Amino acid sequence: MSEKKYPFFDFSLCVNCHVCAQACPVSAITLNVNGVDEYHNLYPAVDKNCCISCGICERSCPIEAIDLA
Repeated sequence: MSEKKYPFFDFSLCVNCHVCAQACPVSAITLNVNGVDEYHNLYPAVDKNCCISCGICERSCPIEAIDLA
């Protein structure tokens, strides 16, 4: 059986659109867990206990800031 892959967020590319969190069918992506920057942007994080490794977040990201790793 292959190892489960989880979303890896490239915060240098992330524009805080939150599309990934909205697209997640199991609500495994939460916001603000990784902090707030000086502009009060919320950054996403994945709950590996909830994630089903479907890749919807990766495919939904408009700037390709997510990779399943």
